[in-house]
Amino acid sequence: MDGPVSSQTGRDNGPRPEERLRAAGPAGTAAGRAGAFLAGALLVAALIGALTVHLAAPVLPEDDAYITYRYARNALSGEGPVYNAGERVFGISTPLYLGWLVALGRALPAADLPELAVRSNALWFVAAALALAWLVATGTGSRPAGALAGALAAASPRMLEISLGGMEPFLFAALALGGLAAQASARPRLGALLVGLCAISRPEGLLVGLVWGVGWLARQPGRPAGRAWDWPAAALAALPLAVWCLGATLYYGTPVPHSLVAKNAPLYLISAGVAALTYLAAFSRWSVPAPLAEASAPIAILIALLTLVSALWVLLRWRGARQRALWARVALLTSFIAILYSTRGLRLFDWYLPLPWLLWLGFLLGAAATLRACARWRSAWIPTALLILLAAAPTLYDLGCWALSGERLPERTPYRTRIMAYAEAGRIARALAAPGDALMASEIGALGYAYGGYVYDTAGLVSPAALAHLPIPLEERPGPLTGAVRLGFAQAYVPAFIVAMPGYLERTLAPSPWFAEHYEQAAEVALEETMEAGGTVQIWRRTAPNTDE
Repeated sequence: MDGPVSSQTGRDNGPRPEERLRAAGPAGTAAGRAGAFLAGALLVAALIGALTVHLAAPVLPEDDAYITYRYARNALSGEGPVYNAGERVFGISTPLYLGWLVALGRALPAADLPELAVRSNALWFVAAALALAWLVATGTGSRPAGALAGALAAASPRMLEISLGGMEPFLFAALALGGLAAQASARPRLGALLVGLCAISRPEGLLVGLVWGVGWLARQPGRPAGRAWDWPAAALAALPLAVWCLGATLYYGTPVPHSLVAKNAPLYLISAGVAALTYLAAFSRWSVPAPLAEASAPIAILIALLTLVSALWVLLRWRGARQRALWARVALLTSFIAILYSTRGLRLFDWYLPLPWLLWLGFLLGAAATLRACARWRSAWIPTALLILLAAAPTLYDLGCWALSGERLPERTPYRTRIMAYAEAGRIARALAAPGDALMASEIGALGYAYGGYVYDTAGLVSPAALAHLPIPLEERPGPLTGAVRLGFAQAYVPAFIVAMPGYLERTLAPSPWFAEHYEQAAEVALEETMEAGGTVQIWRRTAPNTDE
């Protein structure tokens, strides 16, 4: 509930004069009780709606999700957690989500694994919304503010569509937000365990662990000076990562996912400056309504950054020491993530953005709750209302567009239909293949899952052999964010099938007499719309036996 931050010492932990809140607190008034009830009702309605969408939506996972599904399927079939049978390479970056899928698969062996992943993501989606509500309530003392934050997150069509992609971002977000909230709520052991699990849910979880460690070292204000550090909490935080490092080293030879090695080859030709602008533009598209972001990217970026900085200033200026410490850690995590995505030359996918956007939402509603509870409420209602409006605008706009379009999530976009075309190409290649036939491709998600046989991944995510052929020069690619099937790689292994969109071949294999001599087109699958790399997925079959096999 809204109210003053408690203090036993009257010094560092107590509210400064400018932080004094109304004695009764808004929750004690009829309007406050009505607002709390409304916020709680909105949260419940949003969570029920999210569960309903997860259970009823069509199953159209992201292409990369199928890589994780193939690892899980092989683990369930007895081949072990590998992509290609007999080849111990860890080509994904989420050990915890893989373990979750394997556990689900063992509990429900008759269920389709992609559908199981999409439907069960409802649990992590709801958990992430509740964790955000807990974080905001802890950082403001206002449960209505927390409930409103959780409701906006759970009602966001954009968030729902990413969750329906069948990947791990909401498992990651739930653990990160829950870990920081638990640490600030005097539940250090629970926070440590959540943060420890977060470290093996995505590589960015290491940043969450770093932020948690800063709080652990700082020993939050108010802890008796002579009290020993909480070493059991530190052990809980380190245990999941330590177990993974030991197990992965024994099984794979290294705890570092091979996908990260390939991406640092580099896989994508993106400069740090372009990466920074891309991240800022993507973040602003999440933080302001789409028409404004599309009309002027600089203005959208400026609004997103100004609201973020202003909200942080309010929280660090008007809250007590314990709550300021929480928001400082949240700001540190936000900065770490922005630096990572802006400097490493990574291709920014939409599923990287839920946690940064949830943190932004937490800042805005946390600041609004702080101003709402301020003694000078009559002079603060305009910025308070503005913060709430800015926080709610992206979700409200997306909800309106979704309702007017009448479409079901996820939308049938050209990107989604391309994934479906790759899956169909995989099924065709499997029907044409003989036992032991290998396939080479630059996109191996749905294609590799449907094919089932050995796959050479020209991006190198699961194929160490590809590293010798990375990075792919720009003149061989359709664009800096796409791949290609290199001639040297194909000549080195002469796979039974090469499957790709035309753009991935036109500057490498297509002009080569060797390719024309050794391969013929066996089939192709048309896309609903032409994309940068072409309008079909082509299946090329080897015409002569490979003497090296």
